[in-house]
Amino acid sequence: MSERIGLLLEPSSLQAQAGREATAVITVENKSTIVDQYALSLEGVEPGWYDLSSNVTGLFPGEKAQVQLTLRPPQTTQVQAGIFPFSIKASSLANPEERSVVEGSLELLPFGVSSLEMAPERIEGRSGITQLFIRNQSNAPAPLSLMASDLEEGLNYRFSADAITVPAGGESAVNIRVRPKRRPLFGSPHEYPFRVVALAPEERPEEAALAVEGTFTYKPPLSALARALRAVWPKLRPVLPLLLSLAALALALFAFLKPPPKTDTSPPSTPPPGIQYFRSEIGAGGVIQVKWQVSGAQQVSIDGKQVDPQQGTLTIDQPESKEYVLVASNAGGTANQTLGIVLLKPPTVVTFEASPASITAGATTTLSWKVENATKLSVDGEQVAKQDIAAGKREVKPDQTRDYVLIAENDVAWVVRRVTVQVQQEN
Repeated sequence: MSERIGLLLEPSSLQAQAGREATAVITVENKSTIVDQYALSLEGVEPGWYDLSSNVTGLFPGEKAQVQLTLRPPQTTQVQAGIFPFSIKASSLANPEERSVVEGSLELLPFGVSSLEMAPERIEGRSGITQLFIRNQSNAPAPLSLMASDLEEGLNYRFSADAITVPAGGESAVNIRVRPKRRPLFGSPHEYPFRVVALAPEERPEEAALAVEGTFTYKPPLSALARALRAVWPKLRPVLPLLLSLAALALALFAFLKPPPKTDTSPPSTPPPGIQYFRSEIGAGGVIQVKWQVSGAQQVSIDGKQVDPQQGTLTIDQPESKEYVLVASNAGGTANQTLGIVLLKPPTVVTFEASPASITAGATTTLSWKVENATKLSVDGEQVAKQDIAAGKREVKPDQTRDYVLIAENDVAWVVRRVTVQVQQEN
């Protein structure tokens, strides 16, 4: 922490719903004895999550300035709820080694809902299996326990997992086997309506937000067979030996002619690579650096130049205002991301002169100037019209020798130039 740069963040701990804004105020103080400018940067959260009302602040000695920080976390299930620490750095442009850092945190609150589905909803037989699908459409993991019941209390239930945790934005499937407690061999089919609930911690079954209804129909195994045999037995009895022989022959032929199982030789599919971040930073000495982190890539290039396929830092030797493109590829496809860099240059006073530079009392002289990269310009304390900032002239009539002052400004810096007009007094 530099003793020449005061830095304060209020409040230092923020909360935000995904897709909503949270704001804080950064106070920068010039504790040095010179006029200086300070560049602000934020680390710890993605660049698209925040805005600063100003990236560069110029201050006189002892002066303070406030910059608004707006945090805007995206509403996506890929970013989980939780606390995200970050830091804000203020660096002196006059001496980049002078810097101060303040810590803060953003608590991202959970959002979204979960859903429960059953397929199939109707099952039948002596026992049956159906599948439960739980979808978590929030940005936080959902721990759930599963329960099933029926009004008759006539069924037994067996889950492939009694408790699960569904990841944020993910889906889980659980099998449930339903079986009646009593299974008579004869009789009519019997329907059992049943209900399955998925309970969050401390949630009661009657208040469960996730519930689905199903029906299990028990069919006694010998009822239909007994009826069919009684109906066809008189006709089947004479030819039963022949039918059994034909069935045995058919089974033998089927076993002999059955083709061998096919082996799946296709290679497993590969998911495309993912880009965790691709951003720019100001390094030591004011150099511009590009940083990246990629997962699952075989090759990564920036503007056609091959770089480390996982993560790294690239120093831009000759920076310019342009878009840099990162392309990550593997056997499953490609992913790309664009990073725009805009260079802000301080103003430059090409010329500022008086013609003639020496006059007699009562005469006039012309001040002329040429300036680059300036957004404001004043000559002798008077603001210059916007159309005359780049180049212009002004006639003056001093009554004695004096200096005229030109001040050129932009968002990065300001530059001061002086020109002296000599006035010869008449005898």
